[in-house]
Amino acid sequence: MRTQKIQEKQRQHISIPSNLRKFLKNVYELILKKDKSTTIESDDLLQDSFVHGGLVEQNGVEYGFTYFPEAETKHRWELIFTVDQLKDIYEGKKKYVDVWACKSNNCRCKFTLKTNLCFFCDYQNNE
Repeated sequence: MRTQKIQEKQRQHISIPSNLRKFLKNVYELILKKDKSTTIESDDLLQDSFVHGGLVEQNGVEYGFTYFPEAETKHRWELIFTVDQLKDIYEGKKKYVDVWACKSNNCRCKFTLKTNLCFFCDYQNNE
């Protein structure tokens, strides 16, 4: 059994990786086309080999994504973008994002929301 033990996270201002930026530009194009995959609440209708996500809430304006910055790794970034932020990425106006990162040197997980819990750092195994 695992017990929740929240660890402090640090705020970072990071560059959006080029592969993620390209993916998010494609998502914005789908939003403009009113593609069905962008109008249904989901956590995986929009995906590539390194990212998956979708509309956070039906009729909402936020899209959530789980991004894997390295192949064959457990570390992930949990990110939320509004339609306006996706538009700014699409237009090249937004190239950075503010995130909360685990302080552990062994963990490279990052989160848009400070309240997100890290599966690897914020829980301990009870033995």
